[in-house]
Amino acid sequence: MSTKDTYRKMLEMTKGFGIGHLRGVSRVCEDDAPLVRVIRRKADEMLRIKLLEQRAQRRAEAVAWADKVRDCLDRYGVLYVEHWQRDCDMCEANRLREFTSHDEFFKWREDQWQHAEGPMRFELLTPEEADEFRPHTRDRALEAWENGRGTALRV
Repeated sequence: MSTKDTYRKMLEMTKGFGIGHLRGVSRVCEDDAPLVRVIRRKADEMLRIKLLEQRAQRRAEAVAWADKVRDCLDRYGVLYVEHWQRDCDMCEANRLREFTSHDEFFKWREDQWQHAEGPMRFELLTPEEADEFRPHTRDRALEAWENGRGTALRV
């Protein structure tokens, strides 16, 4: 089988699948050993590229956050952060935190990520926005139960 035919067969077999599915497809067609090796090699290569892209994206985001934090501290002398999060029981809340140093904020943020039970968001606020900030909590599971839709809640 030529290389062109091998790739054509690989594309037919993996049509509509993502990177993770390539490994599953390679296990299904073990009778065709050369094709299996090509698919596994391609899957590994695609996964490695995807991981490198994600790592570069995370680094770029970290640099952008560090620049924003430094700007806020230089401009206002204090850093106001709105922290929104939802836990595993569908209870969500937003709170305002105040920091006076770059290290203090990033240490706290890392601790929040380490103990997260669900999605969360951090947003930098100006002192004027911080003055107008009102914290709130919301229990989505309880709301659904009270509205008679407790069994239809999707987590």
